[in-house]
Amino acid sequence: LKKDWLEQNYHMEFPLFFVRIWAQILELIFEAGNYKELNLELQTLASDSEWCNSNYFVAAWVRCTPLYYSGYRAALQRDELNLRQFTQAWERRPLLDQLYLFGYETKASFFIGYAYYLNRKFEDAEHEFAKICKVPGDWYCLSTLISAWIFRLICQMEMGSWKKIVRLAERF
Repeated sequence: LKKDWLEQNYHMEFPLFFVRIWAQILELIFEAGNYKELNLELQTLASDSEWCNSNYFVAAWVRCTPLYYSGYRAALQRDELNLRQFTQAWERRPLLDQLYLFGYETKASFFIGYAYYLNRKFEDAEHEFAKICKVPGDWYCLSTLISAWIFRLICQMEMGSWKKIVRLAERF
């Protein structure tokens, strides 16, 4: 499908739809654990000057995607060093509200909270997880939302805030 779209130049006519297709392809490759192919796809994506200059949304997605997957991978592998590097890089990047549709902001907040959690900074971690829980309409990231609630409870337990645990558990 991707090859056909590139050959027919549909990606120039329907860039947002093509970004959705490409995002699904990357997600499937990542879920399959084929990191070499994922890195190759991300390099191809970043080196395509037509994509990088086509419009603000697509250019933002192209710049953001490799960074996002580095955080995703670091979180799954519990790699503290790469998670910290991801956290610093993600916080420096400008806020890209258009990418909210892909759940990048929600998942990135989770990675950042998880990095704080690994460093035993429970108050900061709870703050990041709380950002996610304030937007429960974010159903396309339901697993991230549930994980954030659970980690919020764990952080509250670690801090000994029993009143907050009860209040949080009631809302959950």
